[in-house]
Amino acid sequence: MQRRRFLEVAGTVTAGLGLAEELRGFGPTGPADQGRGGSSQTLITSLDGEWATITDPDNVGREQAWFRTPPSGTKSTRVPSIIQETYPAYHGVVWFWRDFQPQAHPYRDGRYLLRFNEVDYLADVWLNRQHLGQHEGADTPFVFDATTAIRPRQPNHLVVRVLNPGDVPIDGYVLAETPHLDKMVKYVNGGVQDYGGILEPVELILTPAIRVTDIHVVPNWKTGAIQIHTTVHNGLNRATRAEVHYLVEGPTVRRALLRDSAEAQLAPGDTVVDHEIRIDGYQLWDIEAPNLYRLLVRVEPSESGPADESTTVFGLRDFRVVNGYFRLNGRRIFLRCTHTGNHTPFGINIPPSGFPDMLRRDLYYAKASGYNTVRFISGIAHPYQLDLCDELGLMIYQEPRGAWLLQDSPHMKERYEISLREMILRDRNHPCISMWGMLNETTDGPVFREAVSALSLVRALDDTRLVLLSSGRFDGHLEIGSASNPGSSEWEPTWGEEGPAAGHTEMKYPSGPGSGDFHFYPHVPQTPEVDHFMRTLGENSKPVFLSEYGIGSMMDVIHEARMYAQAGVREDAEDYALMRSMADHLTEDWTRFGMQAVYPYPETLLRESQALMARHRLLGFNLIRSNPKICGFNLTGMLDHGMTGEGIWRFWRDWKPGAFDALQDGWAPVRWCLFVEPLHTYAGRPITLEAVLANEDALRPGSYAADFRVWGPKGLRSPFLC
Repeated sequence: MQRRRFLEVAGTVTAGLGLAEELRGFGPTGPADQGRGGSSQTLITSLDGEWATITDPDNVGREQAWFRTPPSGTKSTRVPSIIQETYPAYHGVVWFWRDFQPQAHPYRDGRYLLRFNEVDYLADVWLNRQHLGQHEGADTPFVFDATTAIRPRQPNHLVVRVLNPGDVPIDGYVLAETPHLDKMVKYVNGGVQDYGGILEPVELILTPAIRVTDIHVVPNWKTGAIQIHTTVHNGLNRATRAEVHYLVEGPTVRRALLRDSAEAQLAPGDTVVDHEIRIDGYQLWDIEAPNLYRLLVRVEPSESGPADESTTVFGLRDFRVVNGYFRLNGRRIFLRCTHTGNHTPFGINIPPSGFPDMLRRDLYYAKASGYNTVRFISGIAHPYQLDLCDELGLMIYQEPRGAWLLQDSPHMKERYEISLREMILRDRNHPCISMWGMLNETTDGPVFREAVSALSLVRALDDTRLVLLSSGRFDGHLEIGSASNPGSSEWEPTWGEEGPAAGHTEMKYPSGPGSGDFHFYPHVPQTPEVDHFMRTLGENSKPVFLSEYGIGSMMDVIHEARMYAQAGVREDAEDYALMRSMADHLTEDWTRFGMQAVYPYPETLLRESQALMARHRLLGFNLIRSNPKICGFNLTGMLDHGMTGEGIWRFWRDWKPGAFDALQDGWAPVRWCLFVEPLHTYAGRPITLEAVLANEDALRPGSYAADFRVWGPKGLRSPFLC
């Protein structure tokens, strides 16, 4: 989330040591000039575009020194993208080559850095035949210092070997034993096709010898105190002193709000400079008023040399569980959540050409339809998505890629902790991130026990956020709490029947009875017994977080397949081929079963199914919102990801009929939850009508008149006054 620029002249910020003051008449500068993603174009060079690539199915490229000279038969591949765009259904090793000519470095003792913002899964990098290093893991950026290998003003030869694990071991790597979300080679609906590659931009960065590499902001929402931990890298072979300047821009006016300075002694290598400022009259970040502050940190070496500065965005807010209920900035809220795997057509988690805003649209849809939280399930958001959520006031519940389906292995602990650590280090300044999740639907075993113990790692990196142990609590250990509040180093017995002497429960719904973090997937149509269970969930225990429940529809595979064709996706792409196959099979079954006697076209059936889903969603909202012991609800799912019909909107991001209206109704802060029992009966027999008012502190306590009317084919029946 940091924005960088490198300046040779000082003077943007000057202030006395340790003195913070308000700035009056100080024009836009620092973060305001940078916007939300700008960097000096002369000092950051994009290496995106067309790269030469070739597969290495026999894993012979290193032995044959492909990092020196590529073999014949390479293909052009755009970067960033998944390798399966060029090589459908291929999993294994792929080599990438790109030539570029860098400028001479403008700074004395400056460094040339190569930054890869994401490579999935294992990357080896060579520049001009020199091995710069290896990085294991996905989702997060890494940097190699290329200063000794680079040739300014000459052609340079960059080579990247990418290992995308599959089911067959390569160099000891197997997909199931790496953090992999729900990727699979032998595809089953509900997951995503295995993919890998260079998935985010590649950049050449020219930096001063002394540079800012990280800013960690820790705000205190009660006092306005801001702790700033700045990591400064000294690339010289000697210690030096520097002035570190801090400038804060306020949330309402694009002008400087506060400035401060400190001195620092910088040893060779990394030094963390700790500093604290205080903002008077601060405004909290909230879902209704997402107040954002921008911080610029500028390092000026005492000896001659360029200054370096970097910016980050932060907010002041608090999110925790108190007496079983969620509280944002001290006030109780009902968590209105849905989850996404960031699944897109063709590019899997990169929008296809012609649809660049696809993943942004998910977030705009969520905010507009009443959600206050989005869960990124077993995989983290793109940085631009978090920037958008910071601005929209949309809370994020985020899990590392190792949170789901990770198999035990000798490297399990190391790989799980890499995925957890890098997620937190990348994203901990975002105020929109309200919760870290450790696991999803994980049974008892080594991975679960690793996650339990890894709370200490989380707290060493970030002690300001709520942490949830395992969505659905498939482990069944009620003696271990489901949540750890900000500042806590313990798993707290927060929900359900959790407690030190609670013991173990067996999976059933699929979550076990008594679980406080609950998943529930009943059959459709729901029976009266299921409805009663949902209305009384948590009745004799602490509140319950219903972290997954939903009723989907048929996936409109005919429409989705046509969208692939309209987008010009290659016909041998795995997901397009599967979608066409599903559409063809549906059409064949339509004819075989004589369905034309019921619906005029297959598309009519699919549309009716999706419209019926909206009615089922309203039933679910009635059951959940009428139960005061349910503290929050994660609706399954955001969209038709995983090649299923579980979503509110479809795979190509158009709404299902009636779904938007159902969400606006279901999430309304004040709404009637209406019930009729029995739903089907004979004329003249009695029925029971019930109305429960769900009120999220929108109505003040008091007495209100209520008027009920029943109407049907013969018009209005007698009104009922309460």
